[in-house]
Amino acid sequence: MLRVYSGTILYELSTISQRGANTSTMHEPRFILHIDLDAYYASIEQRDRPDLRGKPVIVGGSPDQRGVVSTASYEARRFGVHSAMPSRTAQRLCPEAIFLPPRFEVYREVSAQIMAIFQAQTSLVEPLSLDEAYLDVTAAVHAFEEAEQLAREIKQHRSDRPRDSRPPLASPTASFWRNSRRMPTNLMASW
Repeated sequence: MLRVYSGTILYELSTISQRGANTSTMHEPRFILHIDLDAYYASIEQRDRPDLRGKPVIVGGSPDQRGVVSTASYEARRFGVHSAMPSRTAQRLCPEAIFLPPRFEVYREVSAQIMAIFQAQTSLVEPLSLDEAYLDVTAAVHAFEEAEQLAREIKQHRSDRPRDSRPPLASPTASFWRNSRRMPTNLMASW
């Protein structure tokens, strides 16, 4: 889904401006993409193990101990399983779930590949986590529609690859920012 926002949000991209954005032009319109990869850890597990595709996968701690869900595949989410839920509760909601311990070294490797895709679009990338980042694409686009198109192209980059080498699905969000402290919120369009 591509969501387009217009309104106000209180988030400042302070490290982007520290790393090179021209702060003298921060009052001019800026185009920021927010990209969050869906069910990141579970998607990687299903990518690496085809036998898990279509099955409820939960990455996190064991339900036999005091574990917590890090992420759940869409198949597990249908049962009400979500991140930060106790693993025991997740198992009760979805008894067929396959619990896997996290493989952070693999998730970091995939994240580096994904961040390289982002860096190919702009040097102003603000990673928030392994699976989420803001991209200031102001220098690459001149209109909001161009920012939306760039978001689609980044998502398409994933689709052009063989299934077993694809990064997880992304939900890019294009935003039109008037300055570094205010972001438009209200309009919604989906693909």
